[in-house]
Amino acid sequence: MKRNLTCFSLLATFISTLLIASASFGAFVDPSEPRTIRVPKDKPTIQDGINAARDGDTVLVADGTYTGPGNRNLDFRGRAITVMSENGPSRCVIDCQGLDRGVEFKGDERHDSVLSGFTIKNGHTSGKGGGIYIHKKSSPTIENCVIKSCSSDNDGGGMAINYSDPVLIDCVIRSNHCIDDGGGIYVLNSAPEFDRCIIQNNTAIGYTIDPETEEKHYVKSADGGGIYINNDAITATVQFTNCLISDNHARGVGGGMQLYYAPSDIINCTVARNSLADTKGDGSAINIFGYAEINIINSIVWDNNKSGRQIEFASCKAHANISYCTIPWSVNSNKFTGSNNLMKDPLFRNAYKKDYHLTGSSPCIDAGTNSVGVKVDIENRLRPQNGVDIGAYEHGGQSNEPPEIDKFDADVTSGMAPLEVTFTCKAVDSDGGIEEFTMDFGDGSGKSTNKTGIFTHTYDASGIFKARCKVTDDAGAGTASDYITIEVSVYNPNNEPPVIEEFSADPISGEPPLTVNFTCDANDPDGNVLGYILKYSWDFGDGARESGTSNSISHTYDEPGIYTASCSVRDENGEVVISAPLKISVGVEEQHNLYFLNVASLGAWETEICVINTNSREEISGTFSAYDDSGTKVSREIELKLPPLARKQMTVGSYFPESYKIAYLVFSSDSEDNVGYIKLYSGGLYRVAVPAASDVDHDDLFIAHIASNHEWWTGISLLNTTVVAREITIEFDNGEIEKIALNPGEHRSFTIGSLIGGLPQQDIHAARIKNAEGIIGLELFGCGYQLSGLLLKEDTESVIFIPHVADNDTWWTGIVAYDPYASNDKLNIRPYSADGKELPPVSVTFNFGSQKFMSLVNALNLSPDTAWLAIESENGGISGFELFGTTDGTQMAGYTAVGISNRSGIFPKLEKRGWTGIALVNTGADPTNVTLTAYEDSGTEIAHTVLTINAHTKTVEYAEELFLEDISGATYLTYSSDSTEVVGFQLNGDGGRMLDGLPRM
Repeated sequence: MKRNLTCFSLLATFISTLLIASASFGAFVDPSEPRTIRVPKDKPTIQDGINAARDGDTVLVADGTYTGPGNRNLDFRGRAITVMSENGPSRCVIDCQGLDRGVEFKGDERHDSVLSGFTIKNGHTSGKGGGIYIHKKSSPTIENCVIKSCSSDNDGGGMAINYSDPVLIDCVIRSNHCIDDGGGIYVLNSAPEFDRCIIQNNTAIGYTIDPETEEKHYVKSADGGGIYINNDAITATVQFTNCLISDNHARGVGGGMQLYYAPSDIINCTVARNSLADTKGDGSAINIFGYAEINIINSIVWDNNKSGRQIEFASCKAHANISYCTIPWSVNSNKFTGSNNLMKDPLFRNAYKKDYHLTGSSPCIDAGTNSVGVKVDIENRLRPQNGVDIGAYEHGGQSNEPPEIDKFDADVTSGMAPLEVTFTCKAVDSDGGIEEFTMDFGDGSGKSTNKTGIFTHTYDASGIFKARCKVTDDAGAGTASDYITIEVSVYNPNNEPPVIEEFSADPISGEPPLTVNFTCDANDPDGNVLGYILKYSWDFGDGARESGTSNSISHTYDEPGIYTASCSVRDENGEVVISAPLKISVGVEEQHNLYFLNVASLGAWETEICVINTNSREEISGTFSAYDDSGTKVSREIELKLPPLARKQMTVGSYFPESYKIAYLVFSSDSEDNVGYIKLYSGGLYRVAVPAASDVDHDDLFIAHIASNHEWWTGISLLNTTVVAREITIEFDNGEIEKIALNPGEHRSFTIGSLIGGLPQQDIHAARIKNAEGIIGLELFGCGYQLSGLLLKEDTESVIFIPHVADNDTWWTGIVAYDPYASNDKLNIRPYSADGKELPPVSVTFNFGSQKFMSLVNALNLSPDTAWLAIESENGGISGFELFGTTDGTQMAGYTAVGISNRSGIFPKLEKRGWTGIALVNTGADPTNVTLTAYEDSGTEIAHTVLTINAHTKTVEYAEELFLEDISGATYLTYSSDSTEVVGFQLNGDGGRMLDGLPRM
């Protein structure tokens, strides 16, 4: 007996690796730090990855061809994120299959919204921009992308840019067509920048084809085969640097480029072999209409329509500055100014094969000017400091590699204002030198540039700031660092945290797209909202997050689903509080879920699950879904219909194929009127039963007891039920902190010993799991052949009940009380006899750390008549549980002492091959009549009885002895009290070894 008493005093938890195979998944990082979201590893589609990202994040897309909804008509939603492929456009393709365009930018994106490394093909739209459409004042950066074989029934076969200023770098726009203007690209009142881009083999066709007769129906002239620009409403300049514009065709004018009132700088470009439907027409290369400042420098315009003027000034005011260019004799010299132009064949390497590199004898070599500051060519090869070549390609140049950042850090990342921070950025350049470092401190103070990479900056105001450094080499190539987040607070020794009075949403349900207005009413006890609330941070539950100073915000949900939204409020002193979560239902009926954690159906272990419909009038329809540790569905789904009061019990290994893969089960139904349990067992040796989890709306979870040593083990099973990644924090009562990342749907199990890194952990007695919104869990504990477990809860009460005390030569009873917020100095234990007599109380202090009391009942010096206990706290709520064990070390069972007092309840299983014991305690001051009803699985009543239980008295019997009728056909019991609350629990035993306990449900 001594061994087992020691075991309880060191009590611990978990089935360890016998039950659980944990999956290792990518970590969720702090909301202030940039994350990498992988597609399809973390999110199944590219749009899902974008939806889950926030400013500063990267959506990294694996090699492959992406089709279907979620992989076309992508929308950045205004976020400053990078969406990029892992290995470039040749290995990562977005195939629109002629059903839609590839990407649409419409959310006022800036240059820090980046699309990188994709091929977008087979896009089509009846509107503008068959491959990409950029409008509504959006200015993203698009780099290293190929847009090909796309079409528009309107303008812009490959791309359309409307009142926006994007930057395109190293992009290829090839083999696209449109009916109207801009076979490759259409630009309207915008100032895009094109750097090292190829615009080739695009067509503005100007007609449709009758599908039956195959006749052409001409609809308009169709200008700008390569690119069409109409900037008649603005004066901003379009930039072309190191671009090849070749082999494009227009039915109208501007085979390569149509510039309509379009100020443009065309620097070191090659415009060649473009054509018009009218082979003798003018403007086959560039057609200029209207007055605008157009500069064509260091460029080749050659070998376009053989007849007609290749550069056409199509209005009396049209004009250009053309210098250091290679142009044909046909250009009207009265329409341009400039000097040092050549009118000689540039001698391309092989124009017929679209190879526009210069041969060694080209007159364009060394004939350009360095005054325009272009340091590399279209292939990122260095241009010499003197003797720059004309055209997009530098003859014999060397490739320039951008600099690499070795290190970027800060000596401090948080503190009180004024906070002085020293940033250090170190970089190397493999083929040159570092020209400068440019630092953005993120607080609006402006950028700072130097040549050392060391910057010191003082943050005077409170806030959360993202600092970043950019390194530029001597060839002009730049590399930006990741962000470092600096958190600054204002010191106030008497600060009180803010208080959230109400967090509301309107509406909370509807069809997508659903716009929801959120309001978070908060105040600071030692200030006011305007003066002391620093920031509101909104988590919309669909992966989107926002922050700002306003206490209200709107968010649109585009996809069907049930989302959990919350708001956190931060004051100037850095104190943060988080609201209770809200459920937003979009386009779906709300589902009610029961979660069965830690399924074990492998080897000697098996799992029993049970669901009961507690509704006496309506049927429940639902589905069981099985998942592995990563949250991936495995095995088959099982549909289940439960008539009123019906019960379904299943053995996982008998119902689910490949049950060994299952880590957890979810029963989703149209009703919240269901309860259940999960029972894990290994034949004749171990058994434990735990209620199924349903409550996911909590901030914290409590681990009331931890012991981890060479006899006992303690462990936790956790499940992220949300659609976004979560990071929880486990704060142990010795001050140690561990963080655990859980991806959406991820189930993770671990022993406390493995989490902390070894045994023993004698100074750890309990823990609080913080940031547990949407997280559910259980703990299991064992010693030798003894095994039990509890569902993790946030619930606390000022009085918890220990309804059954059994303390003799065969049995021991242990109690645990945990004060998660350290609100009490002592606890009062009030014992009662079975006939309701109040016995002498005792006061106890916390004996395992400052927050936990634990003891065997027989060590409390209570009256030998003690049958049940009430444990009272003086300040705030407490959590706890009780545990039974046999002194021979073969049986043990436990259940929570919180939330078990109610007017009604269910005992979910009557043991068929052993015994079931029922205990009922009237905790009230008045007598009550308790009706017990026995049911079979179909929901048919077998028997009922009425027990009169006097104030503070206890009834404990085997289940069959509570009834006059035979209940051998019954599978579960219900009870209801007519006047006072009743505490109830059940014990199930089998064969002298197997024992489990469940509280009332």
